[in-house]
Order: sequence, then C-alpha cells, then structure tokens
Amino acid sequence: MEKTKLIAMKTYVFATDFSDNALKALEFAVPFVKQLKGQLMLFHAVDYLDMYLEIPAPVLEKINEEKREDATRQLIAWQQIVHDMDAELPCSYRVHKGSLLAALQLLLKEENVEMLMMGTRGATGLKRILIGSNTASVIGRVSCPVLAIPEDSRFEGINNILYATDFHEDHGFILEEINRIATAFKAKIDLLHVATESEKVDPEIYNWYQDAVMEILPKKHITFHVKKAERVHKGISKYVDETQPDLVVMSMHKKNWLERLLTGSYTRRQVSHTQKPLLIFHCDAYSRTSSAGQVEQSQQLAAS
Repeated sequence: MEKTKLIAMKTYVFATDFSDNALKALEFAVPFVKQLKGQLMLFHAVDYLDMYLEIPAPVLEKINEEKREDATRQLIAWQQIVHDMDAELPCSYRVHKGSLLAALQLLLKEENVEMLMMGTRGATGLKRILIGSNTASVIGRVSCPVLAIPEDSRFEGINNILYATDFHEDHGFILEEINRIATAFKAKIDLLHVATESEKVDPEIYNWYQDAVMEILPKKHITFHVKKAERVHKGISKYVDETQPDLVVMSMHKKNWLERLLTGSYTRRQVSHTQKPLLIFHCDAYSRTSSAGQVEQSQQLAAS
C-alpha cells in the first residue's frame, strides 16, 4: 500500500487582549486561516507585576498566578468561540508572561509560526494602523509576517491582492507567499509602485522587475501599476480607496518608506481613510529565516 505523505499544517498566531475589537478581528482571522488550510493559535501576554514593588513576595506571586489563570480561562472561552465559528479549524492557545513584544519574540523562538495576526483598535487609515498601536510596536521586531486587521474589516473572501512594492531585489520570498495566498483564494494580484513627484522611475529597473515577477509567478493574473504622489503612503492610500482590494501587502527593509514611517519620520502626516487588512513583511528578517525547505515549497507553488 502506498503511504500518504503528511504535510504539517502551518500555524497562524492570533494575539488577543480579549477586547471587542480583537473579537471582531477574530471573525476575519478564522475563515482566512481555514482557507489557507492552517491551524490557529490564540495567544495572550500576561504582564506580571514587578518583583521590585513594595509587595510581599508571596502576595505578589499569588497576584501574578491569578492573572495567568484568568488569562487561561479567557483563552479557553475564546477557543470555544473559534469552535462555534468553525468546528473543523484546529485551534490551540498559549499564554506567556511579559510584555506583548517580548512574549511574542519568545513564542517565535519556540514555535514555527507562519503569520502573526492582530486587530488594530480604532485604526481608520494606513498611518493610524501602523503608528501608535500594539501592532506598530510589533511590526519590524518579529521574524514573521504580521497581518493587521482593522476593527471594521469584514471577511468576504480574498479576490484581489494589492502588493505595494518599491522594486526591492529581495522580494522573491514575499511574492511566493503572495502567490500561496492568491492560489488558495483564487485571487488576482495587483503590483503597485508609488514614486514621489521628484523620483524618476528607471525603465530598465521597471522592466527587470516585471520579468523577475513573471519568472516567479508565470501563470498568475498579475497587473502592474506605477503612480506618482507627493508621499508614498498617500499614493498607496489613494490607490486603495480607488480599487478597494481585499488585502494589502507591504514590505519593510532598512531605509525604505515603511521603515521610516514606523520609526517616526512620518508620524504627523495624514493619509486617507482605509479599512483594509494589511499584511506586512520585514524583508530582512524574512530572508534570513526562510529555510531551504520553504524555498523549495514556494517554487513548487509558483509552478502550479
């Protein structure tokens, strides 16, 4: 009898603070992970009281243990919520002590995580999603992609994926991941490059990038767009408003506009309203942590 080859399910971590906003984001995350044939892990970080506070050690230990037990009870309740949404989706939970960022970094060392998903409370624009939130504190500081889900997002499938690219040469891995998502949802892919008014787009670089993309994704429905704008993030927001994609993908690497945005140089600039989920890759970290097995699997997907 021929043996069936087992393929490990990819793990998607949903970080929750148990808020109503997180619950709304979960309603998007569950069908998203299900369509990608993954498994969901609910995650919560418990920020323990500091041992240096003037509280007797036994009392402090009891308080911290109660905080952990309360978080565990809530995670179990949320696990049941996931089961009620989709009884077939594998769902586990994990609680770690420490700040959100430190706890997530520890989790990523322990587990092979495909993607981190987080809700963005009150985020009504591209900049607001990326600045001044727990999500912003995590993006660029973890080694896996981060999906930021605005509170008003509603899952209605993924039919159109927009990738905002700056023609960076290390985007092959990201294109392969976009291809995997597009294949699962049978979505088309739009590639957008926004140049500032003073920037000249080199035709040779543009043609090289088109050829590189088509080599990686030879059989996909892909369209290419180049737009001019005063600021890159404003141009992307305008295009999102005009085309209404179901998922926006961006990448950050040293010295690109997104990295500068997250480090504060654009924090006072406004962007137009958008309520689209953002999938953000840290280009440097993703390239470093991608294994040979992942590359081989991505090449197989690209050829499909």
